[in-house]
Amino acid sequence: MAIATLSHEDVVAASRAPSASSVYFLGPFNSRITFYSQQVRALRLAHAMDALGVIKKGERIAVIGAGAAGSTIAAGLALTGKEVTLYDPADKILQLQSASSRLLHPHIYEWPKLGALDDRAGLPIMDWTADTGGEVCKALRAEFAKINAPLTNLSFVPGQKLTDIAAHGTAWLLTFDSGGEPEQRVFQHVVLAMGFGNERKTGDVIPEDYWRPGAIGTTATEPVFGTRYFVS
Repeated sequence: MAIATLSHEDVVAASRAPSASSVYFLGPFNSRITFYSQQVRALRLAHAMDALGVIKKGERIAVIGAGAAGSTIAAGLALTGKEVTLYDPADKILQLQSASSRLLHPHIYEWPKLGALDDRAGLPIMDWTADTGGEVCKALRAEFAKINAPLTNLSFVPGQKLTDIAAHGTAWLLTFDSGGEPEQRVFQHVVLAMGFGNERKTGDVIPEDYWRPGAIGTTATEPVFGTRYFVS
């Protein structure tokens, strides 16, 4: 059976904001979100944008969110020669999973398909092997640093929270909060890769984020080490 693949045009169109052709979303409206699938979406979008010449010479791209999708597309676009600035409120990339002892596996959600137990992600850049979230993030931070080292067109700016985005002629005026006076910068293209953020409070219940060290199923909350849950 033939597998349908999206054209470059379809990939870019599916990621674009409906009323803003140079603003792109990575993941928040997709039906399936995993660490690995976000990286795949990021690489497909970077490849499609480069192949179609979406980003012209001299134009600057802001990538908002330095998680799996944001850090991967920033590296991918920079390697194709684009001017990329990556922003995140945290002080390092991949902050969410960086302290997690949970298993992070690239293909386990494909089970029982062939290859579902393959430990290696198999990506051309920002590749990784199944391990705890903390160890995967450590390896990917090293990989990102290795990619970034020789590049003058890729910058990571930590401690920056996007608070506003507004049209500015044919470009976009972004406002950031870094704990002091708001800072504004202009970019021709914006990729929003902010994910879902922290778990939201529901009524009187204050949930623990899945990737946090104190979440359900971790040693911090279980009276017996190694407690397992079966969800059917």
